[in-house]
Amino acid sequence: MATMSWTQVGSRSVSSTCAIGDTLAGAADPTTGATDGASLDGVAAFVVTAAAATLGATIQAALTLSCYLRDAVSGLWLPAPQLDLAGSSTGKRGESFPSVQVSGPSGRIAYQPAAGSLSAGQLTISIICYGKRSDAHNSLAQF
Repeated sequence: MATMSWTQVGSRSVSSTCAIGDTLAGAADPTTGATDGASLDGVAAFVVTAAAATLGATIQAALTLSCYLRDAVSGLWLPAPQLDLAGSSTGKRGESFPSVQVSGPSGRIAYQPAAGSLSAGQLTISIICYGKRSDAHNSLAQF
């Protein structure tokens, strides 16, 4: 398997096209991948989508995406199983997961494909950030 790479899409969103089983650099070495995933600085919420990158390909077995958060203080990528995503779609090109409100301190978030299969090709994972969180909400509360 390979290490995932992330591409900036617009001003605050990112995407990664990868194979099932590819890993986030920070999952193997928590000190690497400082710019992987999406920045949550000032973000009110985000939504994650996962779709077959190949036209005509579909999800054959439901997807599971493992979440990692890059701690803004230590700079380490840490597993965040409370934010893991489990899909239920099969026979469709992609799936959108429920939005998550960000109420905690800033950092970065990324997902890696942990399970599932596609009929062909690779998977594109997108993290779409929206809204603006005020500094008053930038407390030590958890997600």
